[in-house]
Amino acid sequence: MTSRDRNALWEMEATIMEHSLRSLDDPRWKFLRGVFISNSIRDAITTRTGRHVYAGPPTPKQSADLWYSVEAGLDRMAKAYVLAVQDEQHIENIGTLQSGLTENCGSFLYEGIITFGVAQKALNTYLKYLWCDCLIPAPPHCPFDSRILGLLKLPQNCEWRWTRGSIEDYRQWVDAAKKIANTRPLCEWELGEWEKAAPTS
Repeated sequence: MTSRDRNALWEMEATIMEHSLRSLDDPRWKFLRGVFISNSIRDAITTRTGRHVYAGPPTPKQSADLWYSVEAGLDRMAKAYVLAVQDEQHIENIGTLQSGLTENCGSFLYEGIITFGVAQKALNTYLKYLWCDCLIPAPPHCPFDSRILGLLKLPQNCEWRWTRGSIEDYRQWVDAAKKIANTRPLCEWELGEWEKAAPTS
């Protein structure tokens, strides 16, 4: 099966799922969406090391405001991925998410912004979940975190810490990943790398 055939199949399945689950407000989709959203936000903003997300210890309201802003942004963005999205549109979508979060929550964020690196982690992770559950066709990219960036051969001036990455750094991450993935879609390549690193029982 070619990549074009595979994407056509994903698009058909995504349309079926859109009508059979989401339009009926199915509780199965509500449950899965909650898990997907929670994990994506947690992975993006609950950073153990690297650049801080908040300017200082957040209040419960500030934590909730950022959480709901990311959730709303991911919900809006995901609708565009029922059909295949190309690289540049995807990068633009990450930038839109970044700008919206910075505008809504900048008053209590570190240096007043959410970085492009954090925004890509949230969106790419959420799309990975939707794709793995056959709700969308293959997304154009994959989540870039320390594990994936550690596999890449990056230019000397490129930021390798995902929490600090800019849009320019992100483009270089994508280019470097494509060189390793060769003809495989980045989402498939990253999933293979995840499987290699996953502990075995």
